Amino acid sequence: MVDCWVKLRCLGSMGIFSFLIAFVGGERALGDERRTETEREIAKQRYSLLSPTPDEQLRDLATDRPDKTESAYTLDAGHFMHETDIVNYTINQDGGIREESLFFLAPNLKVGLTNDTDLQVIYQPYRYKRDRVVATRETHREVGGGDLVVRLKTNVWGNDGGDTAGAVMPYVVLPVGDRAPGGNEGVEGGLILPFAASITEEWGLGLMTQFDILRGAEQGVYYAQWVNSASVSRSLFGPVSGYAEIFIATSHQQDPVITADSGLTWMVGANTQLDAGINIGVTEEADDLNPFVGVSQRF
Repeated sequence: MVDCWVKLRCLGSMGIFSFLIAFVGGERALGDERRTETEREIAKQRYSLLSPTPDEQLRDLATDRPDKTESAYTLDAGHFMHETDIVNYTINQDGGIREESLFFLAPNLKVGLTNDTDLQVIYQPYRYKRDRVVATRETHREVGGGDLVVRLKTNVWGNDGGDTAGAVMPYVVLPVGDRAPGGNEGVEGGLILPFAASITEEWGLGLMTQFDILRGAEQGVYYAQWVNSASVSRSLFGPVSGYAEIFIATSHQQDPVITADSGLTWMVGANTQLDAGINIGVTEEADDLNPFVGVSQRF
């Protein structure tokens, strides 16, 4: 009986000892992984626009499209990228007026300035707008270019490792487009705050809050708009992923604009992504339907 008790105590001690070894080993491995991520991020800080990040050190491709929730990750230093709406169509019917707009090949051009900051320029070179009175079929058409949007995104944390990431992105809208198809008559701007989290290896979460200063219908009058969105994405099969999103914009000038959005992305290699999606208006202030197809490429 004494021998059995001694053996049990020995086995228990060995079990506790093994657990402590495993725990310490796990903590050490986690610490080593975190140190590796930190060392990698510090090493990448030396790259810039004139000293590009080597291809073997590039982050996985992270785009601001196709959902409305902006990415918290930036383009690697010294590299270029375009995220382009190949075709973007919007339709809305309200008060007996059917409004349609269409634009082609509208790019978001990016350049990586540092490891954590990129510069973005967005422009719609061709936009077509048609308004039709449903009862009389009277039609009015407008064609022209859009305004110029300049954005500067800086990642605050998580660019090169970790389960979460956050960024700040101020932007300004310059009224260079034609007034007729929807261009602005004054400068606008705002601040975008994106957040990203890895829920699991297959599921990802994107959150965004945005503060806009917009020009009102009355000349010289500006007002504030608050935008919030949440996007959940999932790897479906192979290089194909899908997302679902809710988007809400509120201001004192109009009732809330709410859309329910979804789409697919397809990775074609490490530097090219194709996408397609549709945004569906939930409230009367939102456009009824907005289908689109796009492509993103990194160089």
